[in-house]
Formats: sequence, C-alpha cells, structure tokens
Amino acid sequence: MVAYPAGVGGLPIGCQASIGLSAGGYPELACAGLVDGTSGAPWISGSTVTGVIGGLHGGGCAENLSYSSPFDQRIAQLFARAQAGGPGDVPPSAYDDEC
Repeated sequence: MVAYPAGVGGLPIGCQASIGLSAGGYPELACAGLVDGTSGAPWISGSTVTGVIGGLHGGGCAENLSYSSPFDQRIAQLFARAQAGGPGDVPPSAYDDEC
C-alpha cells in the first residue's frame, strides 16, 4: 500500500503487510502511521488492486488498523454500471462509524 499523506509536497508513505478479514467481513490491513490523507489509497498485490483505505468505520478507528470495503460481486456490478455510464449507488444519508 502506498499513499500520500495530507498536505502539500509530502513524500509518499507505504506499508507491506498481509490482509486479514474482520469479524464483519471487511478486509483489514495492520499498518501503523497511515495518517490523514491516506484514505482511498490502493492495496496492491502484484498488479491487482485488492482493496482501498475506506470502508468499515471510514477506514478505521485505530492508527494501526485500516479497513477496505469488500471487493465482491456488488463492487463488480457497480464498476460495470460505471463503465456503461449507468447510475451509481445511493449513498447513506448518515454514517455511523462508531469511532
């Protein structure tokens, strides 16, 4: 995972770790130092994006554990609709991140 922290002119930061799975089914990445601005950073394995920072609890409540939305069939369907110029999903009106 490589990301650019918030701010102008910052150098990229990164982390190499195995991806786990939370009890709720969200991919999780145990890496310290992922500060503000790293949200949305891709999790890459070889040439495949396997996740992004964001998801459960807005990406995570702890500084050393980040989450991704599951890259499952629903994501594949959303991606196919986007490529075809179709509608996106309706976002929730409120987020309860429990942090």
